Amino acid sequence: MSDTNRGSKPRMQLSAERDHAKRETERMIVTLLSDMLIRQFVQTIYDARVCFFESFPLHPDGSLRDELTFDETHLAGSGYRLWQSLLEPTVSRYSQKP
Repeated sequence: MSDTNRGSKPRMQLSAERDHAKRETERMIVTLLSDMLIRQFVQTIYDARVCFFESFPLHPDGSLRDELTFDETHLAGSGYRLWQSLLEPTVSRYSQKP
């Protein structure tokens, strides 16, 4: 007696349905893992308290202002003092233990 005589699905159709279910399960797992990684990344950035400073005085072309450098690439003493003054409030705020 064949499977089709009992009103059940043919074996090939069952196999195709199982393959589809397996692919769908794998897709759901990949999506879940991707979401978890994104959440972990965002949390890590938040926990690390990453800050971006855009207030360093530069020329419009992005180069260092003359009074802050001695070779147009590296900071001079005045540049380091300015950099420290810009970073100090943030470093102090985030270095305090909660």
